[in-house]
Amino acid sequence: MVGGGYYEMTKKFWNDWKGRFGETEQVYICRWYGLNKELAFTDGLLDLYRGERILSHNFNSDTVDLVVERKIYVEDSTFPYYHYNTKNECVTLMRKDVVTVKFRK
Repeated sequence: MVGGGYYEMTKKFWNDWKGRFGETEQVYICRWYGLNKELAFTDGLLDLYRGERILSHNFNSDTVDLVVERKIYVEDSTFPYYHYNTKNECVTLMRKDVVTVKFRK
């Protein structure tokens, strides 16, 4: 039982998102846990506090390929004792695993 049902983004909203992708602030996805993947909760794809963002996208029928700019926390021995490294990550999301999208106001 992965995705689908209550948590699945509707096809209408999926198609609306394609047209408004440039306004996307956050993508909320369903994460499944447990031995039989019976527990689910919604989690943001991006860490907005660290300034992560989507660099590019490509929609295919019921999937979307994203390139996400990740900010990775790294401890340091000098003040301020940390910094962030940037890494681009390729992510493929299926429509059934996307719960909703938050658009910029």
